[in-house]
This record gives sequence, C-alpha cells and structure tokens, in this order.
Amino acid sequence: MENDVASGRKIIFCPGCGTELAPALLNCPVCNRLVHADRLKQLAGEAEHLSQSNDPSAALAAWRQALELLPPGSRQHEVILEKIEALSRQVDAIPGGVASKPSSADHGGSKSGSGWGKGAAGLGVIGLLLWKFKFILFFVFTKLKLLLLGLTKAKTFLSMLISLGVYWTAWGWKFALGLVLSIYVHEMGHFSS
Repeated sequence: MENDVASGRKIIFCPGCGTELAPALLNCPVCNRLVHADRLKQLAGEAEHLSQSNDPSAALAAWRQALELLPPGSRQHEVILEKIEALSRQVDAIPGGVASKPSSADHGGSKSGSGWGKGAAGLGVIGLLLWKFKFILFFVFTKLKLLLLGLTKAKTFLSMLISLGVYWTAWGWKFALGLVLSIYVHEMGHFSS
C-alpha cells in the first residue's frame, strides 16, 4: 500500500498481481485474489477459538465481520453465511442468549418434551377460546340440530334432491347447491320460530 499525497487516500495494490485496487473492492478484478485475505484469516481464527471456548455470541460477531469482507456470491461467502446461520440458531436456542457448557442432562428427551409442551399450549388456547365463546357455540349447535332435523324427513330430502337436479342442469352444480342450501336454511328459519 502506498499513500496518494495529492488526494490523501491510500492506494491499494493487489499482492498477487500488483493491480491498483479501488477502496471498495473485495477481490482483485484481474487475479480474483481476496483483498482482505489476512484480516479474514485473523477473524476466522478468532471465531473458531471463540466457538471452541463455547462463546457462540462472540463467534457469531466475528463471522459477521468476516462476511462483510467477502464478495457476495463467492464460495467463501456462502460457507461463512452457513456458519452464521448455524451459530444464530445456537444463540437463539440459549436462554437469555448467554452460552453455557452443555450438560449430560441437556441431551436426553428435550425435543419430545418441547413437542408435548407446544401441543398442550395449542390445546389450551383452543380450550380458552371455546370457553370464551361458549354462548356462540351453544347457539350454533342448537341451530345446527334444527338444520339437521329437516334432513331426516324423506319428503324434504327428496324435494331438495329434485330441486338440486333441476337447477344443476340449468346453471351448474355450484350454483344449484348454493341455491338449494340457502332455500333450506331459510325454510328451517320458519320452522324454528
């Protein structure tokens, strides 16, 4: 590197081929060598050391700094991005985001317990909603009973089937079914009054 006295900026040359590089470049356009290779090696060493000393949060920060020094779309960029995603999942799984050494108790049965916990939580929410709206459910079930009562009579059911067939030939099955069901619901409203 040399200083450009006139503009006050550092002139960077590629150590591989000697090409002058723009400050924003991450790799040499001629030989494709990484501009920040030394800094990347340093950050990778730090990140690996931090991972081995069970500090995934600090390792994640080091890998993120390294990612900024790599050209997007390069193989190195993809590899480090995968490491960042894995460490992010690991840090998110730690309560409070603070790492601790894994114990032998952490390896047995924790996944099945979380599955049961999620299922119980879901059932609890559904139960709470059913309890909150119990009057609406009671109303719907009583009306549903009356609606189904009309289908038990052969005369009503046969009349509906004949109407369905006539309307189906004229306007198609979707329209016919909708019309017959809406007439049926209307007529059952007279019955329940």
